Amino acid sequence: MADFRAALSGAGFGGSRSHEWASWRPHRRRPEIARAPYGADEAEHKPRAIIEQIRSFTAPLGCDATGEVASIRRRSPSRRLACSGGCRSGTSAGQPVARNYNNKREYPMSKLPKALLALACVSCLSLSAYAQEAVVTLKVHHFLPAHSLTQANLLKPWADEITEASDGRIQFQFYPSMQLGGTPPQLVDQVRDGVADIVWTLPGYNSGRFPLISVFEQPFMSRSAEASSQAMWEFVAKHGEKEFTGMHLLATHTTDGALIHTGKKPINRMADFRGKKIRAANRTSTKLISLLGGTPVAMPVPQIPEALSKGVVDGAIVPWDVVPALKLHELVGHHTEMAEGKPALMYTVMILAMNPATYEGLPEDLRKIIDERSGAVLSRRAGQLFDEIAVQNGHRLAESRGNKIHQLSEDEQQKWMKVAERLDQDWIKEVEGKGYANGAALLEDARQLIQQHSDTATR
Repeated sequence: MADFRAALSGAGFGGSRSHEWASWRPHRRRPEIARAPYGADEAEHKPRAIIEQIRSFTAPLGCDATGEVASIRRRSPSRRLACSGGCRSGTSAGQPVARNYNNKREYPMSKLPKALLALACVSCLSLSAYAQEAVVTLKVHHFLPAHSLTQANLLKPWADEITEASDGRIQFQFYPSMQLGGTPPQLVDQVRDGVADIVWTLPGYNSGRFPLISVFEQPFMSRSAEASSQAMWEFVAKHGEKEFTGMHLLATHTTDGALIHTGKKPINRMADFRGKKIRAANRTSTKLISLLGGTPVAMPVPQIPEALSKGVVDGAIVPWDVVPALKLHELVGHHTEMAEGKPALMYTVMILAMNPATYEGLPEDLRKIIDERSGAVLSRRAGQLFDEIAVQNGHRLAESRGNKIHQLSEDEQQKWMKVAERLDQDWIKEVEGKGYANGAALLEDARQLIQQHSDTATR
């Protein structure tokens, strides 16, 4: 910046020479100065040094401060500066001059155009620096409260890491509990339409729109959210890009394994489902509840507390994750988990997705910062979080209320698993009906990926 101040001072702004510019008027008669090429006399044509100095600063910006000023016309008390050809490289003839068209005199124009060009180049550099350092604020929308495990332990730490790595150039504004409007099933369209920059949502709310990824919600597929989350990220990369057209995926993960929460009586046997209305999250859980003998009632997570308190449902199949956010432990008295070491009843698929135009509009270095902290890395972290903290928090809250935590016997779980096998065929038929070839091979690939990551999962 000191070099620019020196350039401006030498061009007639500030310093000891500023009086020359201040006293110049086009109507004053001064000796006519003939044109001379730059370099003929460096002492008389000092502006060349200024131009070369400015050029050294502006070259990286793709502009050249060696334009030619054609004339200053005196048509009224005001004067107009016109530039012939804009800023272009190389002044071919001589030194630019000012003409008083009343008396046909020519005057040296080295100070005025070069000073203006210097100012323009300073502005150009300032705007370029501003563009590089501009702060981007991303709107994050989801359906759980701000104190939920998802925002407090997953999304907020992830966002803070990105903000720190970007030196504050990326900021995040959270909108929990659907504060931007709409309903949870609409979050997928909101991120595609740009209503929100980022959403965390449950694809299963949109019945039939995400058939391929729903394979990870098949009953008794896995024992680990960490393994399922990593497997899902790889599975989508191999097979599922078509389902996520119009969004940029940042992570795919599952919650902790779903269990059955009921009010007055526990469900420990298949026969206990008879006559019970149980909240279902998606098509798969709806079918499963029916097969086990219950009556499914589909609804988004935020509606569960009211439905339980009003007797609309007798229980709900949800993971421990949502218990603190919904204060579910205060509304039920029993929680039924699967047998120790056996696959969970089912998992709920979640995605963190970004509007593609917002993502592509970021500078390359900011995209890299987001990419390095998302994808497989974030998916695994999310799975670990739900395997460990979500389950621990759920148990602690349930026990603090004196609620009972039950586990199925291995024999009973085997009966449930046998009944649920027919849902595999339903899934295969559905995805093949959506245009995917060989649904059985896709199902087997998902299982193999889960098994592969289960061998290295922390839980």
